[in-house]
Amino acid sequence: DGDPASITPATDVYLLGAALYEALCGRPPHAGASLREVMFEAWMSKPPPFDDDTPRELAALCAASMERSLDARIPTAEAFRDGLLAWVAHRSSRASSDAARRDLDAIRARAPAALASEATWEAALACRFGFEQALAQWRDNRDARDGLREVIALLVERAVALRDVVGARSLLAELSEPDGRLRDAVTALERDLALTREGASHARVVQREMDLSAWSKERPWVFVALAGANVALALWITLHRSVGTRGSPY
Repeated sequence: DGDPASITPATDVYLLGAALYEALCGRPPHAGASLREVMFEAWMSKPPPFDDDTPRELAALCAASMERSLDARIPTAEAFRDGLLAWVAHRSSRASSDAARRDLDAIRARAPAALASEATWEAALACRFGFEQALAQWRDNRDARDGLREVIALLVERAVALRDVVGARSLLAELSEPDGRLRDAVTALERDLALTREGASHARVVQREMDLSAWSKERPWVFVALAGANVALALWITLHRSVGTRGSPY
């Protein structure tokens, strides 16, 4: 605005943010066909657009350094430096998270039928471990936190596909805010399995009743056969004793 009194250490912070933006994106934050247009863009200082592959933490640091409002801008160059050092310290966590994210994207690219395979199970567990490692290194890693939630949701879908209601419920409980679609899928599976068990139980009862009914019809003939066998046995014993008595020398 042309007022020399407005040039303060906050101006240096803004310039640090602009330099970081050019390092990240390969272009200055303000552009125009003339110097006047460039100066006007700088004076308006709208939030600059970032490329998709810009690290989120650095993009946030850069944007906060270039806030038009002094109250919202990072207060000192030392605070800006601390932000850069924090990004360097979290590099390992981000690397683990990024690798797990690539693997998770590869799993999602597979055919839906592959969801229930053992290979998918092992790959999903490896992704989960990667996200958990990233969070162990840096608890505020939002990418890792989001990725962990997504891979657990994927494991819930797999458990539902395998009709593993116990596993699905256990995994669903790990989500602080379960997706309504997943919750409905697990509930539907529980209902379906309950109906299946009820049907099987009813079938067993019907079969038992049919077996008892058949036994009731055949029971008189069984009794007749047993009675006949008893009579025949008694006659045989009587005749045997009689013959044995007549043939005795005494």
